[in-house]
Amino acid sequence: MALVKPRQVWQFAASHEGKPVGETALCCGAGVAGVYDVHVLEEFRRRGIGTALVQAALRQAQRLGHTAAVLGASGMGLSVYARLGFCEVCKLSFWKYGKMRQL
Repeated sequence: MALVKPRQVWQFAASHEGKPVGETALCCGAGVAGVYDVHVLEEFRRRGIGTALVQAALRQAQRLGHTAAVLGASGMGLSVYARLGFCEVCKLSFWKYGKMRQL
């Protein structure tokens, strides 16, 4: 049986007045940290919540000893990710509801 570290996924959430308004996930493996599913409710966007969520995930990755991170993202947060030091290296295609969609 392969040796598996007990924890490889972390969830981060943001709330406003007790209401959840944003979330992201950190998935670690093969020496790389991956930040996925950054989402902020539309009425709470452009307030720095997405940035704070990604920064929290990256701080956790750094505490775990990771020196590289990847980000699975749509173009919606492109300016946020660029400010945080990410750059586009490829495009991924996903199948959703039977149709090909490129992000």
